[in-house]
Amino acid sequence: MTKIVCVKCQTEYSSALSDIGVVVVEMAGERVYKLWMADLARCPGCGAEVVGAFADNPLSRDKEAAQQLEEIKRIGKARIVYDYERPIQVTP
Repeated sequence: MTKIVCVKCQTEYSSALSDIGVVVVEMAGERVYKLWMADLARCPGCGAEVVGAFADNPLSRDKEAAQQLEEIKRIGKARIVYDYERPIQVTP
């Protein structure tokens, strides 16, 4: 993964996961568009996380991606991160 430094903590991010993969679900509105494998890094100071180092190609797309996502959820062996077209409202 590319070297990432937290601006707030002035500390280099470290790998956040070891045995569990990260699956990024790219959304098109309300529907699943593509599934990607990627790496997750976490700031050791403030705990902020970033996803990067995406695979060259998606795992799947469209209907196949939605089916594969359900299987991944059922098995529970991956952290799932959603990628929306626009920012979502986050409540504190």
